[in-house]
Amino acid sequence: MNKKKNMLIFLIAVFLISQAYSEDIKVISASIYYDANCVTVKLVELKAIYGYVSAEEFPGNATLFLLADNGQELYKGRFGFIEPMLVVSPPRADVDPKANVSSGVIYANDTIKQIFLPYFEQASKIKIVFDSNKEFVFDIKERLCNKNSICEKEESAISCSDCKPNEKDDFCVFYSDGICDPDCLIGVDSDCLKTTPKKTPTIQETPAQSPKVRTDEHSYSSITIIYVFIAALVLIVVAVLYIKRKKGD
Repeated sequence: MNKKKNMLIFLIAVFLISQAYSEDIKVISASIYYDANCVTVKLVELKAIYGYVSAEEFPGNATLFLLADNGQELYKGRFGFIEPMLVVSPPRADVDPKANVSSGVIYANDTIKQIFLPYFEQASKIKIVFDSNKEFVFDIKERLCNKNSICEKEESAISCSDCKPNEKDDFCVFYSDGICDPDCLIGVDSDCLKTTPKKTPTIQETPAQSPKVRTDEHSYSSITIIYVFIAALVLIVVAVLYIKRKKGD
């Protein structure tokens, strides 16, 4: 039984490592504003980026559709637009058993929910249909690319020819694609790392004073680092369980 358990944990660790080194996909990042009871719903921000599609939220209270110009359904998913709330420090129940712990929750008037949808070139509209029969439709085609030869805020090199991969569009593409993205921080995009030959020391410049050139062959995202850390932690747990089992035998 222990062998099967250890094997399962090992396979999970391998899966996490493989996910860490798999490339992100093109997605549409949608920031949706809504108030209490979802009376007002707005698509406040939009951008095509690289990332992961949001997992559906069941049971949820709304169905979100991604539609093409002709009404074709490109994507459909369930999401929950819960009543916005702020959690503050509640009274300590262990000190006062009669204290109302729920009083530590304050309901806000509105909030913003971010959802990552799969990217389709033909995507034209986002439609949100609530279980209460409220329906909201947002045009996104022109916002993702209005083709005016100016790279605007909600456009990116993924969705619009107005934006060039080697020009600023407020989104960093850190993959090795032979293009240095100026939106990336120093050291994030490996295409921006340049090596320069070391200077030959002269009489005025000793070897100790020669400039050092640092080259980083690989650069990973924070998501990759998290996955690797989790995988390493799982492997350590497997090793500890195995050692304890050996000692028990």
